[in-house]
Amino acid sequence: MRVSVIIPMYNEEENVLKTINEVDSVLNVYENYEIIVIDDGSFDRTFELASQAASENPNVQILKHTANMGMGKTLRTGFLPGNKLLE
Repeated sequence: MRVSVIIPMYNEEENVLKTINEVDSVLNVYENYEIIVIDDGSFDRTFELASQAASENPNVQILKHTANMGMGKTLRTGFLPGNKLLE
């Protein structure tokens, strides 16, 4: 079984690494898991920091909306097969 956790983020540079690390520490008991972080058009360093975490952890994926689209659309982006962005 594969476990996926979708984390929408908007201007969360203060929390992004802590959130990813805490979710990863809970999920690492599973053999097959992924953490999908979706930056919903942030204008701070959320994407940069999440990308850094993704480069260091193969279980983390980062996607980015070019503009803020809201929680619902951001979650739907995470649910898409292959995690293709909704622009």
